[in-house]
Amino acid sequence: MAGTVPRRQQRSEAKQQPQSSAQVFAQIPILNSQQLVATWRQNVASRSNRWETENVAIPVKDRGVYLIEATDGKLRAYTIVVVSQMALITKTAPGTILAFASDRQTSQPATQAQTFFFVNRNQVGEQVTQQDGLAQVDVKEPRPENVQVMARTKDDFAISAPWSYWMGTDAARSLTTYMYTDRPVYRPGDTVHFKAILRTRSGFNYQAPANSDFNLKINGHPARRVLNSGECCAR
Repeated sequence: MAGTVPRRQQRSEAKQQPQSSAQVFAQIPILNSQQLVATWRQNVASRSNRWETENVAIPVKDRGVYLIEATDGKLRAYTIVVVSQMALITKTAPGTILAFASDRQTSQPATQAQTFFFVNRNQVGEQVTQQDGLAQVDVKEPRPENVQVMARTKDDFAISAPWSYWMGTDAARSLTTYMYTDRPVYRPGDTVHFKAILRTRSGFNYQAPANSDFNLKINGHPARRVLNSGECCAR
């Protein structure tokens, strides 16, 4: 397997393995030969497992964003590698994102870092970190699916993609249901008494849902409808 590293931002001045000026590498055209930083060959042992993992050392040291291109001469695959001295830690809560930028070695806050917030591919805010290295924005999107936070200084860059499930403000997504019956085992023909408790989560607190009407359906096995009550009221 052969690999190439085109540089997306700063051009590396570090001496890597001898670089090829050819437009074709391993019989596959390079994605961007004008920004080629390094090429190398990685021997991958053939195993019987369908999915395999292997650590591969990337011969780059300068800070920046790199595109890694791998090919066996027939197939190609790509991934992104970020070399950064800046750490970016994010925390999400309903309706907000908090970011903390710091130096990876000293843990000191990164001041004056431009921080960009994106939700569902749209920029929702931009902040500059102060002495505490913090930046925070409010998110009005009720169902955030794709969240990214980027921080940039004059010589460094970092990115984070926080988990966004609990960041949404849509009450339907935070609905929690607990159901229980009057006893664990029943005989054929017995009547089953059950109760359902519905609550919406807001941070660490629970509250009764604003919508009091819910459809209740119970399916048996195999996929046989046992009960369809239409609408029932939550209390």
